[in-house]
Amino acid sequence: MRIAWALVVVGCSSSPSQMAMPDAPPAGCQDGVAGTQHGLSIDVSGEQRFYWLHVPASVHCTAPAPLLVDFHGTAGGDAPEEAYQTHALIAFADAHGVIVARPRSRSSLFNGAPIYRWDENAGDLDKNRAFAKQLVGALEQQYTIDPARVYASGFSSGSNMTAQFLIDPSSPFKGIAPIAGGRWTTDALPALANGPRIYMSTGYRDYLWPTARDLIDQVTAAGLPADALTVRHTGGGHDLYAWHFDELWQWLDGRRGFGDGAIAAPWTTETLPSPADINALAFDGTTLVAAGAHGRTWRHGVSGWTLDLDRGTADYTALCFGASVGAVGGDYTVVPRAGSAWGADMMIPDYGQQLGAGWANAAACRDDGTLAVVGYWSAAIRTGTTWSKLDPQTMFGFAGQMAGAAAAPGGATIVAGYYDYLGRAAHGSATAAPVDHPLAPEWWNAVTEAGGHFWVVGDGGAMMTSADDGVTWAAQTSGTTENLYAVAFADAQHGVAVGRRGTVIVTADGGATWTARPLGRDVYLGAAAIDATTITVAGEGGLVASSAR
Repeated sequence: MRIAWALVVVGCSSSPSQMAMPDAPPAGCQDGVAGTQHGLSIDVSGEQRFYWLHVPASVHCTAPAPLLVDFHGTAGGDAPEEAYQTHALIAFADAHGVIVARPRSRSSLFNGAPIYRWDENAGDLDKNRAFAKQLVGALEQQYTIDPARVYASGFSSGSNMTAQFLIDPSSPFKGIAPIAGGRWTTDALPALANGPRIYMSTGYRDYLWPTARDLIDQVTAAGLPADALTVRHTGGGHDLYAWHFDELWQWLDGRRGFGDGAIAAPWTTETLPSPADINALAFDGTTLVAAGAHGRTWRHGVSGWTLDLDRGTADYTALCFGASVGAVGGDYTVVPRAGSAWGADMMIPDYGQQLGAGWANAAACRDDGTLAVVGYWSAAIRTGTTWSKLDPQTMFGFAGQMAGAAAAPGGATIVAGYYDYLGRAAHGSATAAPVDHPLAPEWWNAVTEAGGHFWVVGDGGAMMTSADDGVTWAAQTSGTTENLYAVAFADAQHGVAVGRRGTVIVTADGGATWTARPLGRDVYLGAAAIDATTITVAGEGGLVASSAR
């Protein structure tokens, strides 16, 4: 999926303290007007445009305050600007003393109801850009706003809107934060040697990841200084989290970087040739294989890691090996493995008719020789060289958005994803029916099987297990609130799970108790493996670390 857009950058790499402050409070500034205001509007070229506003109680006319304009994702209803993480945005604003505004996009009718997106109609992006600039000007007449601390963020469709201000020399925004998306076009950017600061966070299992990848490549090619861009990778899907607001603020306003910390004992690191972010680990027999960004896989042998595949056509998140089938995949591509050789890239059929081609977030190699590949609103089974539909039913009557999959030898295939979706396909079945279970995270991000048991992990440290082929599930206490992106077990007792900010947890009793074994560095971990002697974790920048089990 390649969408379209163009950037020209404006901004300043100077710190807020070096920028000019307002000389005096605006004439219309009044204290005592803090709180949340809904359904506000201004006139923009004869059109009434709506917005939502929250002003913390700590904001006063005598002290310049920062402003964050946050652009909503695709939504419907009467107040689409309040559709995503509104309570978290208020909490963030109050904690940091930030005025936050959410404009409402223009809309069109979809199945008889309005749908709101920033590029919904021809000419909308220009109209919405004018609206946002006029909104900032109107707020500057009501509140004492520090012009050096005015920023824009946006989720999904809002990420595209956020980036539009890079083409505008009169943009008021000194930094931008596209979340769960990026740039909708691939045309070249102007020189970006003078900024602005950019925070980006889009999961590798997000169907808009290619647009974020394009934006990263283009701002880099345009000369954006390395210290003006931070990319916080995750192994998750399409979502906006409360922690996004705190992190983007740390980067845009606080100039705080990430990825710090020393590797902690008992972990030791290994070196990969041609390193890239690693999103999956799996055993091909007794050989450990890693898969990651830029279409690369690596194999671990007696002499260390060697580069195994370097296609560059997709960012791999799916990896599995069975007795007679193996595969790696990501984006719209899957590569089968027969024997010791990888096959040709293949596009996955889109049985959901959502993205034009099937999306590969995860794969399960089944003992009957078939390969199950799951993604967004569509899943597929490959038997020999023939594809057929795997139907991932949800309780809502449409196909699931899936991030993880695993199959038990001679047993069920379990698929998991958003929103709190867990599905079970009995052995040989082409239908995954939704399964009742006790927890409800946004996303279940990964599934694994060992010793006749399944485990699934997800957002906020959520974890469950099944001992009856995925029919019934019991919650487990992981001991972490960080999002978990991968889980692996060597047998029914010994396992490991990893996730955000270098989180590692291990168990020796089937998950009844988990012990933290943190990496020590604030980085993305997206893959884990465990055998009889060793635990291996992997993630950001090709980082591979191991410890004794």
